[in-house]
Amino acid sequence: MNGIIDYERAQKITVTIIAKDSTLNNLPKSASTTFNIDIFDQDDHSPEIIFKLSLSSQPIDISKNSVKIEENQTPQTVLFLFVSDNDLSERYSDANCKIAEHPESNDNPNQLPFSISRRNINLGKTRIFQLNSSRTLDRESHSSYMGPVICYSPGSPSDQQTQYKSTSYRIRVDVLDVNDWEPKFEQIKYFKEIEEGNKEGALMFQVKAFDPDAGDNGTIHYSLNDDPVIQSYFSIDSKTGVISAKVKLDRETQENITFFAIAKDGGNPPKQAKANVSIILLDINDEIPQVLDEQPVIFYKKEGKYSTNEILGTLNITDKDKDMNGKFECWHVPNSDTWNSPIDILPNCSVILKAVDLDNERPPSLFSLPVNIKDFGSPSLQSQSIVNLYIVDVNDNRCDF
Repeated sequence: MNGIIDYERAQKITVTIIAKDSTLNNLPKSASTTFNIDIFDQDDHSPEIIFKLSLSSQPIDISKNSVKIEENQTPQTVLFLFVSDNDLSERYSDANCKIAEHPESNDNPNQLPFSISRRNINLGKTRIFQLNSSRTLDRESHSSYMGPVICYSPGSPSDQQTQYKSTSYRIRVDVLDVNDWEPKFEQIKYFKEIEEGNKEGALMFQVKAFDPDAGDNGTIHYSLNDDPVIQSYFSIDSKTGVISAKVKLDRETQENITFFAIAKDGGNPPKQAKANVSIILLDINDEIPQVLDEQPVIFYKKEGKYSTNEILGTLNITDKDKDMNGKFECWHVPNSDTWNSPIDILPNCSVILKAVDLDNERPPSLFSLPVNIKDFGSPSLQSQSIVNLYIVDVNDNRCDF
């Protein structure tokens, strides 16, 4: 035999054999016979596959393109396979397709949420198969799948005794995101203790939220609730969630500040979440003790002899700071003008009249006592006050002529 016999070119070959004798004197005589050789088909053609997204769409190059399906969809057809085989006999041209194992795939074909089914539509010798999702897909659990698809003939490729031709493709299915997740803060409530007296623009702390969606659906923008007071106190970086103080915070004005941080994704429509934020302002010693009495503080006492110390009154003093920063004591620094003063100040800021003989006719009739008020903060702050004592005359002397 010369050349290759191809069933697809000819299914039968007619051969004529001629026999001639050899003679020198006479014309040679000959005889001939003709016989037919029937060619049997062999499975020598691999199936050819054309991929389409719909029955009527244009073919796609599956080696360069992935198939896309939205998550949360009911099971559906994601791809059509138009399979043909150039073998002429139906035995070898009636191809079948399945999802097969692939050495580079980590996906177990028995666990892939896809199946292949054959449609009852034949276009001549072309068979139509469809790749179907077998369940609802969740992108956040699995964003893509590799489905190794093999089309073969004849019989089953699991039959090791059967020689067959096959064609395989590695089909990638990408699951498209929908905005089905709300942002979620790392904490439901944020609690922060911050010293008052911060600088304007100082960073306070950061809130964080995450969204497992993809693209804009998973992009988070932060904001604060619409309370105008909160808006005047704080700002938040829309991308990072860092909260900053816009003003110098004062514990004496508002010690506990509560508001909401909001995380909103970029989906359409967007989803959002809120987290409660509580800020406790810690006290610093920034308030000076203040004497609420009108200055100077004046006491009146009738002249006479007093044998024991007597409390004239207590200075009305306030310090808006907290704890030790808001506690204070009073004292005076003795000097030449106060050595003989009939009044004194106690640490609790009570003014006392000493045991003394007061005589309006014996100057002076007015005594002044400088008072210092110091709190217990660190460093401490102090203020001053003046306490005056007027000696009131009584009619204790006769007229002399």
